[in-house]
Amino acid sequence: MNPRHLIINKFGRTASQIWTIWLFLVMVNVITVSIACQGKPGIDSFESAFVARKTIELRSSLDPTSKTVATLPLETPITILSRRRSFLKVQSEQGAEGWVHKSQVITPELRALMTQLREQTKSYTAQGQVHAFQALNIHLEPHRWSPTLYQLATDEGVEVLQHKLQERLPYEPRPSIPQPSPTGVDDWYLVRTTNEQPGWVLATGVYSGIPDEIQQYAEGHRIVAYFPLGKIKANSGAQKTTWIWTQAEQVKQTHDFSLVRVFQWNQRMNRYQTLRLERGFKGYLPVVLIPEVSSKRGKGPGFSFTVEHNRKRTRRTYLLLKSRVYLVKQDPVEQFFAPIVLKKGEIISHKKPPGLMARLLRQWNKFIE
Repeated sequence: MNPRHLIINKFGRTASQIWTIWLFLVMVNVITVSIACQGKPGIDSFESAFVARKTIELRSSLDPTSKTVATLPLETPITILSRRRSFLKVQSEQGAEGWVHKSQVITPELRALMTQLREQTKSYTAQGQVHAFQALNIHLEPHRWSPTLYQLATDEGVEVLQHKLQERLPYEPRPSIPQPSPTGVDDWYLVRTTNEQPGWVLATGVYSGIPDEIQQYAEGHRIVAYFPLGKIKANSGAQKTTWIWTQAEQVKQTHDFSLVRVFQWNQRMNRYQTLRLERGFKGYLPVVLIPEVSSKRGKGPGFSFTVEHNRKRTRRTYLLLKSRVYLVKQDPVEQFFAPIVLKKGEIISHKKPPGLMARLLRQWNKFIE
């Protein structure tokens, strides 16, 4: 029999007696916990956190098949009540309590860094979309050990903002120990989720979102960026998009792409044809769409991107006129992207502990279960 029931049976069963006994037990419990936790952050210290998945399920126990107590959406504020191995017991603002894996939540410290990253990249232009081959982590920085901000589901799409070749380190270096030697390099994409949160993903874990009728011409090379340049009417009456894409003919290069190609629907042949193809150069994002380019040849939509030759970078501007693409301008340019710098300062992550009445109510609910 439950010890509380034994005490109740021994000392009486009237409502007033039960209430007195319960109040005494709860007061002893609350005082004991408060003394035990005093000065020990992290032990029932009521840390605040946020949901880091589209949805998470709070489970009644550590058993993954146990009852679902509540389902919480992305970025929902929660309170961490206790820890057990890699699992956290959390409470929602509505009072639901349950267990989740620690990888499914983010701390206020991490959320503050996410805000910094969002502010520094808010002016970046999307370079097309990519989709995850399978569940894929989005990281704060382009390192495999960097904190996870979010996890993409299979085929979930995100916008591409930037590409970076990063040395692969076996673990996060610390000032107190020598930095390890790199074990290789990885291609990373800076991406932006549908809720406007940027982060880094491994380029090998995603595929381009360009339509299949165009992607079939990729010849096995990675599509880095793509844009629609306009539309043309097919013989069937359907509107066919004119596309520009850039590709990396070789992976793990310090530049972003080495090929640019413009496609347009050919009404006579009833298929896509190449209007312009350039390759064998060092190209850099971003590719910028220009609604109207003016030149001696005329006016029309265009695009531009940066290339490097003999350590000098120039911005090439192109003009689309009917079924021809012309290079109309080359201008010197400096580095386009400013370095991303995250200030990892101290941030207090503990909520004020619940008051006495809140703790008494919690104990009463447990008592009558």
